[in-house]
Amino acid sequence: MTGSKKIKKREYKGFLFLLPSFAGVCLFWVIPYLDVIRRSFFSAVSGEFTGLKNYSTIFENQAFRLAAGNTLRFFLVCIPLLVVLSLMIAVLLTRRKKSMQALKSMFLLPMAIPVASVVLLWKVLFHDQGLLNHF
Repeated sequence: MTGSKKIKKREYKGFLFLLPSFAGVCLFWVIPYLDVIRRSFFSAVSGEFTGLKNYSTIFENQAFRLAAGNTLRFFLVCIPLLVVLSLMIAVLLTRRKKSMQALKSMFLLPMAIPVASVVLLWKVLFHDQGLLNHF
């Protein structure tokens, strides 16, 4: 087998590994998203084709414009602020290796503990027959 055939075979193997993930994304995200876009051109009650009438209706609605404006403001202010603050905290935690080890552990601990374990712990502590309620 020549070198170029081996490379092509490797490329196909890579695509085969990506195929289940791609199928899942298509099945659970792309297809429903396209279906929502398709349905937006039809009446919700009768199912008749309405064209762009649904879009003109929502853009005339004051509550929708308020919600869209709030969402846009959130994206323009909160998301960049969150990214910058997270980056600053990450730089701070990696710069001070010895003194920040405990703080780094506190940040990462919620990711290490599965949610089911936390739920069981809370149930053991705060249930009607839980440990804290006995005291």
